[in-house]
Amino acid sequence: MKNEQALPVAAVAKDWGITARRVRLMLNEGRLAGEQQSNGYWVVFYPYRYTFGTRGPMLKRNRVELKIMEVIPA
Repeated sequence: MKNEQALPVAAVAKDWGITARRVRLMLNEGRLAGEQQSNGYWVVFYPYRYTFGTRGPMLKRNRVELKIMEVIPA
């Protein structure tokens, strides 16, 4: 894509407050846009393109609220 920058994994990890290992895992799973270079290092494309997962506490809370809203008659 045009106007895209490639950032190292360490910079993204520091920016997001997570470990570099977690960033590489997201890249390997295809949840974060980037590419693996010929030397084995990953680069992340900026602006970030991230696909959210289907698990986690916030998603569970949202599902519970939706279920409660469906049960209560309007």
